[in-house]
Amino acid sequence: MEYRGYIHIMSRKSGYDNKIIVNNRIVYKYSADMINKYKLLSNKIKFFWSIRSKDRYKVITDIVETISNGNIVIDSKNTYREVNNNEFTIIRGDISHFFDSVDKSKLYRIIFSNGTFSNSEEKLLKEIFFDRTITGIPQGNPISSILSEIYLKNFDQYMTLNYKYLLYERFVDDFVLILPYSVKNDELIIIKNQIKSFLNGINLKISEKKFYMVTDNDLKLNSGSFNFLGYNISIKNIEDKYYVCLKISTSKIKKYKDRIYKAFYEYNSTEKETEDFVRLKIKIENILVGVITVDKYGKKERLGIPFGYSLINDKDNIKDIYNLFMHLCYKSNLKKDEFKLLIKIAKNFKRMLDENYIYIINYLKMPIKDLKNICHDMNVKNISNKTKTEIIQRLFKKVYRK
Repeated sequence: MEYRGYIHIMSRKSGYDNKIIVNNRIVYKYSADMINKYKLLSNKIKFFWSIRSKDRYKVITDIVETISNGNIVIDSKNTYREVNNNEFTIIRGDISHFFDSVDKSKLYRIIFSNGTFSNSEEKLLKEIFFDRTITGIPQGNPISSILSEIYLKNFDQYMTLNYKYLLYERFVDDFVLILPYSVKNDELIIIKNQIKSFLNGINLKISEKKFYMVTDNDLKLNSGSFNFLGYNISIKNIEDKYYVCLKISTSKIKKYKDRIYKAFYEYNSTEKETEDFVRLKIKIENILVGVITVDKYGKKERLGIPFGYSLINDKDNIKDIYNLFMHLCYKSNLKKDEFKLLIKIAKNFKRMLDENYIYIINYLKMPIKDLKNICHDMNVKNISNKTKTEIIQRLFKKVYRK
């Protein structure tokens, strides 16, 4: 279950306001003004270094296409891609405690030897590199993802030049390497040691628990699968042919169930006023249906299982989420009208499971009157002169008590 706690209040010299712990990771909180400044600087560095944003959807699609051919089969609910007949090995790896482990002195030299910055931009960077209260790259800062891409640029080059690969993909600190042959255990040890040696040279370590391989035979014999970016990827036998099967990983299912349980627990610990129920309802919607909103930077954001896992073609384990939600609805002694509103969410979620139907709540297209009514129920104050984006941001801040 997610744990959040404040562990540090800034000194005046720091660029951040405080640190919090989220899921055992330190996240740095910045003021809106500092976020905007770092966002502008991030865009400049991104352009200068020609860094392309990673698309999680495309990464998973590329993996599926690499291990499959063009043939597909459609059953009553889902579409599957047939696995090709060629040998392949999937090596899955993870960089341990990546953000905290980045050598800031190395990164500083890389950044300043390949870019020109104004005095104000240089000051922003130095507030990260020279602040001893910041360990590695600060998660929560808009520039962190760009800095991580720069730091791992040589690692990507090493992986693509050193191995004869079908596909190499890295998403922040997770990576997958697909080789066009069956790797033996002794060769895997060699590959692992080579990768470990390179990472050690830049002060990083591989996660021993998350480094493993699966071959095409492992997958076809139903004895193997691998997790990547929240998906579990395996092989399904349909009429003596093998097809790629995608479902939500067990750990992610657990996190969704924990979030639902926590939302109901918090609601049942209140006086069950209107604000308390609306908070519960919005939190559940943000998990079970497709929600279009804006993030703290004003960028459009898609929430919910239907958007986050649009590629799944095996939904059996999602039924556990539905069953938990229904159990908590009946157990929570809701008012009749409140119960009906939550059951409507459940029905739309069930339709997604049965019919690939997606119910969408789009805050960006929501009439301003409806949005203000929700804010009224949530006791969101001082929104009369705010833009729609600002109103949405204030609403979500109140929902999650940020």
